[in-house]
Amino acid sequence: MLCAIVGPMFSSKTTTLIDALSVRSTREAPAVAVLPEVDHRSDGWLRGHDGRCWGPALILPQDPDWGLVTARLPHGGFLAVDEAQFFAPSAASALRSIADGEIDVYVAGLLRDFEGRPWETVEAILPLADDIDVLAARCNCGQEATETGRKFACEQRIAVGGSDQYEPLCRSCWLRGRR
Repeated sequence: MLCAIVGPMFSSKTTTLIDALSVRSTREAPAVAVLPEVDHRSDGWLRGHDGRCWGPALILPQDPDWGLVTARLPHGGFLAVDEAQFFAPSAASALRSIADGEIDVYVAGLLRDFEGRPWETVEAILPLADDIDVLAARCNCGQEATETGRKFACEQRIAVGGSDQYEPLCRSCWLRGRR
């Protein structure tokens, strides 16, 4: 099974992934978690904004050899991929192939960037997923937040940061900030 967990920042994507790891990781069904090396916030552990963590995780380059990852997992194992938007789009077909090989794959990632553009890797994973869990956060105005707002000016698409640099926004507040 290939399951995609998507949403804006602060929508509990990593916490949902940690929950799945906690339930699925046993001696009989080992689990491997992976993180992209571009996410410098990581110390090798998946960390939710709620303080929960799971690890250690493998730190991988943007376009890793997924075969080396799955070599650590027998049939019936579990692969958890966090921050999927930072991996190459080719990860989508590789992860589908892994799931077809009787390893459950859960992938968490941002649906859109701070400008509302879909992340290519996540966009490629969605039609291949057996299950899609779309999460939302809470905007400062109290509405459901489906967007990620950047609190600072920066031309780069990838600028890794936390709540000091990003915030969850409802569509109205996000649009208001873009005007």
